[in-house]
Amino acid sequence: MLFLTLFSAWAAWAQPQPSATSLPECYTTNTGAGSNGNATPGSTAPTAAAGVSSIIGGSCGEFADFAPAFYLNKDLPALPIKTVRLIFHVMQKDDGSENWKEPSRDLGADETILRGYIDGLTQWPAGGQPIRGANGIFSQLNPRITAAGTAVVPAVYDDTRIRFKIEAVRYYRSTRYWNMSNGLALGCEGGGCLPEFYRTFVTNTATNPGITGVPLDADQQNNVIHVFFGETPGGPGGAALDRFGNPGSRYRIGGAASGVPGNSIMMRGHYWSLRHHPYWAPGQLTNPNDPQASFRNSAFVMAHELGHCLGLGHTFDGDGCSLQGVSDPPALTKGASNNIMDYPGFPGYSLSQCQIGAMHDALSSTFIDVTQVRDHWTRWTGVPTQDNVITQSQTWSTIHNLRSNLYVNDGVILTVRCRIGMLGPDAKIVVRRGGQLIFDGGSLGNYATSRVNEAPQNLRVRLGGDPNDLNDADHSGLVEFRGPGCRLTSAKMSVELMAGATLHLAGTARLDINKALLTTRTGSYFCVSDGARITRTSGGNFVTDTGTNFGIGPDLGPNI
Repeated sequence: MLFLTLFSAWAAWAQPQPSATSLPECYTTNTGAGSNGNATPGSTAPTAAAGVSSIIGGSCGEFADFAPAFYLNKDLPALPIKTVRLIFHVMQKDDGSENWKEPSRDLGADETILRGYIDGLTQWPAGGQPIRGANGIFSQLNPRITAAGTAVVPAVYDDTRIRFKIEAVRYYRSTRYWNMSNGLALGCEGGGCLPEFYRTFVTNTATNPGITGVPLDADQQNNVIHVFFGETPGGPGGAALDRFGNPGSRYRIGGAASGVPGNSIMMRGHYWSLRHHPYWAPGQLTNPNDPQASFRNSAFVMAHELGHCLGLGHTFDGDGCSLQGVSDPPALTKGASNNIMDYPGFPGYSLSQCQIGAMHDALSSTFIDVTQVRDHWTRWTGVPTQDNVITQSQTWSTIHNLRSNLYVNDGVILTVRCRIGMLGPDAKIVVRRGGQLIFDGGSLGNYATSRVNEAPQNLRVRLGGDPNDLNDADHSGLVEFRGPGCRLTSAKMSVELMAGATLHLAGTARLDINKALLTTRTGSYFCVSDGARITRTSGGNFVTDTGTNFGIGPDLGPNI
C-alpha cells in the first residue's frame, strides 16, 4: 500500500491525462526525478486547528429547511425528537414561605404543579380537563391566528419535535433572591439580575447547593438550561396593598431569558399568580379566582422564554424569522396573534415553519446543543429504511441525515452544499454511469443531530457500493469535490473508493479529511486537478492501495 503524506500543502502531482478539452487534467504523486515536469506544486492551504471537528457547523440553508417536514418529505419518517435538559431553582423566603414548597413538606403537591409547567397536568388537582405544559405546547401546535387574517406563509406543522426534561428541582431559602421586584438594587426588571442569579446558584459551587446541600456538578452547571422562580411583591404606584404589605398594582407576572439563544430563564410572580392573583394575563383580562387560567398563562410564559433560549426573538420587535425575504410570521403589534413568541392575544399556541427550523438549527449549531439529552438514537439504530434514489437533478443546501444508502441515477446531478450524514455500520453511495454527485463545499460524515451528538456506531461508507451486490454493478458515475469547505468528518467514519468508481478533486477543491479515513482501493479512479488542496486534521488520514488508477474512469468521457 502507498501512504500519501498530505499535510497542510498538497504534494506535487504529475502524469497528465489525455488532453481532451472536456476532461480534467489529473495528476499522480511526484515520486522524484522519474516524474515528468508537468506537475505544479500546490501552495500552502489553510490548516484547521488540531482537535476541531464541527459535525454540522452552522446553517447551510434557510431556517425553514431545518423544520420537521423537511425531513418527513425527503429523508426520514420523522425527525428524531431533541430533548433539552432543564433544572428548576425555587427561591423561597428565609423562613421557607411564599413560593413552591419542597416535596418533604407537602407530599409533593407543589412540585407536581411546578413540573406541570413543562410536563402538563393530566387533570387539575381539583378536577377538570388536562392542561398542557411546554411539552404539550411544543408537540400540539394550533393553527395560527392573527388580527391581520391569513398569514403570508401558512403554518404546516403541529409538532416541533423538541421536548424538555426537568432533571432536578432545587430549593433555596433567601428572601433577597426570592424578591425579584423591579424596585430593588438587583434590577431584576427585564431580566437584569439574571447574571447574578446564574453566578450565585449555578457557577459558584459554594453558594449553589441549596436546601439539599449538594452542589451542582460540572455537567449540570454547563449543559443545562436553568430556570429561576421568584416573586415580585409590589412596588411604587398603587394605593391598595397586596398580601405582602406592598402596593399591589406593581406586582409583576412574567419571565425573562438571558439571551437569544440563552442558558437561563427568570420566572417571576407565578406562585402568587396561581394562588392569589385575580388576573391572569397582560392587559388585566379579568378572570377572578381561576387558578387553571393562571396555570395556562404561566405555561405560556415558560414556552415563550424557552423559545428565546432556543434562538427565537419576538414577533413584534423586528427579531422575527426571515424566510426568502418574507417575515414568517409576519411582524405585527404586540398581542396581535397566537404565536408563542408574541404576547397573549388570541387562543392557542402557534409557531411558523421558519421558527421551528430556527430552533432546530440552533440546537445543531450553537452552544445550546450541549443541553440536549443524548437519546436521539433509541429510535434510529434499527433496520435501515428504503434506499434514497435520486431520479431528478437537485441541490441540497441543508443537512440531510440518511438512514439508508444513496443512489444517483443516470443523467442526474446531485449537488451537495451542506452536509450528508449516513447511518452505520455500513452505508453505500452509488453514482450510476452518466450521473454526478458534486460536493460543492459540502461534507460527508456520520449521522448527527447536533455538533456534538452523532450516531454511536462506526461508519463504513463505500463510494461505488458493494462489489458483491449486482444492484451496484453500475457505479461508474462521478463523485466530485469542488470549492472551499469540503470535508470528510467523523472519527468513526472510513470512506472507501471502490474499484471502478471515480473520485475527482476539482482545481478549486479544498478538502479537509477531519478525523476520518479515506482509502482508494485497487481498481478505483482518483483524479486530482491542478490547484486542488487536501488537509488532514485531528488525526485524519488518506491511504491509496497499490493499483489505484490516477485518472478518470473510462465511462466518464465528456461528462466532466
